[in-house]
Amino acid sequence: MILYIYLLTVVAITNAENTRDEVELIKNLIRAEHSDALPRHPGQPVNMTFDIALHQLLELDEKVEILMVVAWIRMFWHDPFMIWNATEWSGINSVTISPDKIWKPDLTLYNNAENNFQGFDQYGKTKITVYNNGEIVWFIPSVLRVSCKLEMTYFPFDVQTCPLIFGSWSFDQGSLDIHLKNSTGDLTQMTKNGEFVIDDFKASRKSLLYPCCKTPYAVLTYNVTLRRRAKFYLFNLILPGVLIALLSCFSFFLPPMSGERTGLVITNFLSLSVYILIVSDSVPPSSDTVPLLVKFYTILVTEIGLALMANCVVISLVVKTNPVPSWVRTVFLQNHWKKLYSILRSMLSAKFHHNDSEHHNKNMERENNKLNATPLLHTGFNQNETVNIEETEQNSVQDTTFSSPEKICYLKNISDFFDRFAKDDEVRKDWENVVKSIDNICFLVFITVILASVILVFSKGPQIIL
Repeated sequence: MILYIYLLTVVAITNAENTRDEVELIKNLIRAEHSDALPRHPGQPVNMTFDIALHQLLELDEKVEILMVVAWIRMFWHDPFMIWNATEWSGINSVTISPDKIWKPDLTLYNNAENNFQGFDQYGKTKITVYNNGEIVWFIPSVLRVSCKLEMTYFPFDVQTCPLIFGSWSFDQGSLDIHLKNSTGDLTQMTKNGEFVIDDFKASRKSLLYPCCKTPYAVLTYNVTLRRRAKFYLFNLILPGVLIALLSCFSFFLPPMSGERTGLVITNFLSLSVYILIVSDSVPPSSDTVPLLVKFYTILVTEIGLALMANCVVISLVVKTNPVPSWVRTVFLQNHWKKLYSILRSMLSAKFHHNDSEHHNKNMERENNKLNATPLLHTGFNQNETVNIEETEQNSVQDTTFSSPEKICYLKNISDFFDRFAKDDEVRKDWENVVKSIDNICFLVFITVILASVILVFSKGPQIIL
């Protein structure tokens, strides 16, 4: 028991000595350091290495063209004035110091979109780790809100590249030289996003000379390449639009005088207008390019408008009373395919039926000759009696005609009425047949044009990821 108490006492004393040594070490390091002075020898720049790891993609706001990501900033540099011998300080190899106690790089996100961006040390004031060989490491978890010029030509199958541009705001390349730790950013800690897939995260370094300054500045650029997942837009915007447009084609199967015919097309037209409003809220108000989805809905609305015009023309043809023109009759009422089939069939079978037709004609000629040679007495009627009957009928008709002219006029009016009715009915049936032909042609044309336009529009886009 006494030995156990003795060991605990020794450990407590040792920890207390180590704690006092760490406090004294930090005091000595801070005493030799100034937060505004560059930790360098005269004539030499501070060499800093930079790295960044993306952790989460929060949002890409297409309307205002702003990207928000959760990123882990990593900065490494060497301070020749913060070196100590670990054996002289109870084996302490590293200490953590508040960032406002020593010098730190004033690295800035050049294309930030924050209202009051104050640097990376605003994110929780994370500690800086200092090693006994003078190496300093500063890890900063941050939420970056950057402006990003979007290319919406192939929206919603678009690929966006948003740059993250880092550089010093106060120190030029002769004072602070910034280098890349890796040629690409770190994506190993990236959380999967439901709307985008990060294809690439390339990094590059440039020395830029600005008009305001005489010396260049080191600038690091990380390009985040985002490919949009199109499943949401495909099933919620594109397929409903195609189905609505195809429903308009089936209006040509409804009766021409039915009010639901034009009502169906107008309803579909208004439905697509609502979808256009939804799409317009998802894209930035830019005049540089027209998004693919906007082109798609513009084409569909145009096609439905043409379908509505075709329905109006068809309805106007149904009520026509004038005879069908000859060219309309030739185009729409003649069955050209059946006629062509009949011609081909007659040409192929002519030689097989030629002999049979000649034999049939000879038989008919022989029978006609026999009938012509038969005497009239064999028919059972007397020729004189026939003449008398005909004269009697003529006399009776003449008597009736001269005796009742009002009845003859009345009967003539009735006959003319039925003749006109028969002609009007024939004209009406002709126009109905014309309308049926036009409906069939319009259905085939519109359904072909809609499907072809959909395939043509979306075949121009890049690879689709669901």
